[in-house]
Amino acid sequence: MTRFRLIRATIGHAALLLVLSVPLHAGSMGVSGGHDLDQLRSRAGKHVDLSGHDAVLLLESRHVSILANGNRRTRVHRVVWIGTEAGIEDHADLRIPHNSATSTLNVTVLRTWRDDGWWPGQSVVSPTAVVETLPFELARADDYTTMRETMLLHDGVELPCIMETVYEIEERAGVNDGSNGFWVFEQRDPAVLVEFALSLPADEALVYRSVNGAPEPEVTGDADRMTAYVWKMENVDRLGSPRISDPAGCAPYVTWSTWKDWHTLGARIVSSFDKAAVLDDALADTLAERLKHEPGPASKARSIVALVNEYTRGIHYDSRFWFLSPRPAPRTWETAYGHGLDRAVLATALFRKAGLDAEPVYRSAGPCGIDQVIPGLSRFEGIAVLVGGDQLHAFYDPVEGTLTDGPRPFYGRILWRPGTGSAPPMQPVIYGVEGISRFELILTLEPDGEGGWSGTGFFNADGIFCPYDRMVGLRGEALALVGRIAGSVLEGAHVNGYNPETFDRDLVTVGFDLKVEAREPDDQGRTCIMTGEPADGVMTNLPSDVHLYHEHRGSPVLLPGKMTQRIRLRLKTGGREIVFLPEARELENGAGRFALSVENKDGWVTIDRELTLGIPIVRPGAWPDLRVLLLEETNAAGRMILMK
Repeated sequence: MTRFRLIRATIGHAALLLVLSVPLHAGSMGVSGGHDLDQLRSRAGKHVDLSGHDAVLLLESRHVSILANGNRRTRVHRVVWIGTEAGIEDHADLRIPHNSATSTLNVTVLRTWRDDGWWPGQSVVSPTAVVETLPFELARADDYTTMRETMLLHDGVELPCIMETVYEIEERAGVNDGSNGFWVFEQRDPAVLVEFALSLPADEALVYRSVNGAPEPEVTGDADRMTAYVWKMENVDRLGSPRISDPAGCAPYVTWSTWKDWHTLGARIVSSFDKAAVLDDALADTLAERLKHEPGPASKARSIVALVNEYTRGIHYDSRFWFLSPRPAPRTWETAYGHGLDRAVLATALFRKAGLDAEPVYRSAGPCGIDQVIPGLSRFEGIAVLVGGDQLHAFYDPVEGTLTDGPRPFYGRILWRPGTGSAPPMQPVIYGVEGISRFELILTLEPDGEGGWSGTGFFNADGIFCPYDRMVGLRGEALALVGRIAGSVLEGAHVNGYNPETFDRDLVTVGFDLKVEAREPDDQGRTCIMTGEPADGVMTNLPSDVHLYHEHRGSPVLLPGKMTQRIRLRLKTGGREIVFLPEARELENGAGRFALSVENKDGWVTIDRELTLGIPIVRPGAWPDLRVLLLEETNAAGRMILMK
């Protein structure tokens, strides 16, 4: 969306620093929502180097009220100092999602402080500054078009300036029996004052916890028999970069819930889910026709997932806006689209009709522990489905449309099964000996007389590395997987056959034969053997926010668990002269250990490379230790053999 925004003439860097050093208070901004804005502005100048930031939050406030009629009202109050164009991009245009069928949005303040006054007027919200839009993803999904993303557009922007926004969203209670939430005090910009308030009837039960240094609340009551809990933090640093999936690993936060217990929450979820997960006769006939030639539970489950993917378009929009109101399975089939919740309902109805076990499940956003005392879904991803049958224990992801038969989706995560009536476990699922996932690949090669090499390989993997789910199947999946791993380590490697020693959901051990194509010598007659990073190894299983070009990092690295990887190459030289071998080295620090051993003896060259990451949550201060281990692992100088 484009619109006209008033921006003053560009200010040079030196002039900008001069402006930043001058207080913006020839006039008074006054009091808003009980907060003295002039005082907040003054404190910002004292505690934050404004010249070093795009924006600084003078106030970030959220007030959640559980009303006597069960409605939930959320009031957001933000006052932000803007110093750069990047700050304008982050804060001038806000996108506020809400479901107009179940909630109401009311914008009360939307203004900019410039030229010693508010623009527009102090109590005016410009009618052109509140623009209701339909999310693009829902444009062709009519059943979801009550969903709105209202744009709040700040006009009259100049540099520097201060923007204030206040809006409320009131959600009608419907049939909910409780409410819960999660508030992280650190924001994407530094803040002078961050507060979270919660008000509810005095007779309503509440459980809460302040974690990672978050303050305890101030508790007050009033004549309307409402109890208010207010948490405040001052001079709060910004959330560490890069952003991670679960900031609860290190940032201060408060979590709360009015649900009676996990059993009550789970019963409400399962009741609405099961009511919708029922097929009509026509869809049951379609399923029977699709499965009539499938030989067993695993093949039936895979065929059902393919059926859902073929006939229902995935809607990639947060399904929590329809938390307890999934559409009936036949409706999702009829409309040929569905968000994660509706596709989970449809697939579950199909799984159950096919005689398989299927139940909803929630997976935590990261490996950090879940508080068993606070019932709620704030720390979980969207809903998924556990699918079971004879020799089948699979995880169906309705958003991605994938079925994974094995423990890999659970590794390093906490699973909550709402149908069990119990709380989720406190700690994530960890497999492997002593909680360490192991990846081991040993290759032994000899010259084949044609300029290439042939030999044998040994592959052993468990825990997060266990490839059972990618090897099981009827179409050569196992051979393809072994070939892919061998080919990722040695370019031009082809696996001709394999023999499994152990093949189950927790551990795969296989031996295999392989052949490696001949290498073209360089202009000096040298042949290079370079080992690569193995597919599905440590580097593949790092979080997507880990980038080795980051010298510094402000957020923790949330690994799925402890990991160790060993790549060993034994190469018979066949009388060739060795021109270059890497130097043996070993490094051990607070994040783990890297070791490279090299041997050239009796016509055989052996390079043994081992990496161990020994702590699952790497704090920002330990990032340099982890980074140096990963740099050693990926260093080409430790992987190369030159011969002629």
